[in-house]
Amino acid sequence: MDGSSHTAQFDPNDTLGDVRRYLVETLQIPSASFSLWTAFPRRELDETAASLRALQLAPSAALLVLPRRAAAVVARPSTFANIITFFTHLFTSLILEPSQYVYEWIRRRLFPSPPRAPSPPAARASPPPPPGVRRRGNIHRLPGDRAGDDDNNTWNGNSTQQM
Repeated sequence: MDGSSHTAQFDPNDTLGDVRRYLVETLQIPSASFSLWTAFPRRELDETAASLRALQLAPSAALLVLPRRAAAVVARPSTFANIITFFTHLFTSLILEPSQYVYEWIRRRLFPSPPRAPSPPAARASPPPPPGVRRRGNIHRLPGDRAGDDDNNTWNGNSTQQM
């Protein structure tokens, strides 16, 4: 349980209880403070009367000695806590919430919100492209000094022109 390793050999007909007894006597670990697990697939071994062969731990196996987890304690609220919760809920729903609504109503009557500014006009369309620029979607093409034959040429990914 301290991260160290220990090697021991057992007969395949020995029980898991024999292994637990060996750990308690040899490694001085209290029996109630640990549990035995297989490494893969991860499963807890708790059948102390089963043989190592029946548990599929023979001819060899690596066992993990892990500290036993403490049982989760579920706290139950006391009667006094239940009474306090009831009165808090009652006070909130019968006094605070209606008072908040009355306060908001009075505040809106005495201090109305200022009128809103008019919304800005809709966004304008983009300006037309300069003369001679051809546009196809979001791609713009500039005119060149070459003849129209250049439009048929393509470029591959290696910067080589293909005719």
